[in-house]
Order: sequence, then structure tokens, then C-alpha cells
Amino acid sequence: MANQTKSQRLLHQLRALPPGIWIIILVVSLVGGRLLWIREIRPAHEQEIAATYGLLNSFPGTPQSDKTGKRITYVATGEVGMGVFLYEAATGQRRNVRELWAESDPIFPNVRVWPWSPDDKAFAYSDGRRLFICDAQTGKSTVTVRRYRVGGATHREVARVDRSS
Repeated sequence: MANQTKSQRLLHQLRALPPGIWIIILVVSLVGGRLLWIREIRPAHEQEIAATYGLLNSFPGTPQSDKTGKRITYVATGEVGMGVFLYEAATGQRRNVRELWAESDPIFPNVRVWPWSPDDKAFAYSDGRRLFICDAQTGKSTVTVRRYRVGGATHREVARVDRSS
């Protein structure tokens, strides 16, 4: 009997709460329940699995290969953002040619690789403002074409070529 009176008092106190408090309690319960559910469905040792096998990459755009198909350039997620990678099928080596920081680079989503040169000695990629032509052996940029707008209201675009040695 004493337990019934305690539970009846608790029920009476809960009924006295304003509707806004009930909504808050309901939202907190639902959000907390969802977080617990998410935690429960994750595989055990998720961090160890990711460290062992690596994280899944995103590959926006179309990869480009040389004529033989032995070297491929592509854009993928890297350690800190998007990167331009050169993959050599014969050795399985993946080289990061350039990496863009997602937070600090406003042209981050515009990275794209272009077809290889006809003699397979160079490949190209662009970042929205510049076109980089790179040596296929070293992966280093040898020519950079920059786009500028000149003039006031009647502007025109011009390109400037910078050659690296």
C-alpha cells in the first residue's frame, strides 16, 4: 500500500508539469535513445578496422589513364581534403600529386583530372582557377596556366603561363 501511494504521488507530480516540459523530456528521450541505438549497431573495434584497412575514399570525377593503362590519375579524398593522385599499376604505388584542404581552399570541389598527353609524358589537372601540366615520371607541375580577368565593367579573361624548371 505504501508503494502505491508513492507511485500515485509521483504520477500526480508528473501530471502537474506544464506541456512544454513534457515536450522537452520527450525530445531528450528520443535523441538519447537514437544515440544509444547508433552506438549499439556500430561494429566492434571500428577504429581498429579503419586503422588497419584505411578509410573509404570518395572518387569524384572520372579517372584518366595513359594509353597503356599502366598509369592512372584521379581525384580522391586524402588525409586532409581532396587530392590528385597518380597510380602506377605495375608497382601498385599511389603518389599524392597535390592535396587541397577542404576548410581553407575555396576551389576545393572544382578539382578535376584531364586526359594524358598523346606521348604519355605528361598529365594535367585543374583546380577551377589554374591548369597544371605535370611530368608523368615525377608528378611535379612543369607548366601552370592561370586565368585572370582584366578590365573594369567590360572584362576579358586572359591566361598567363608559368613554367617551372
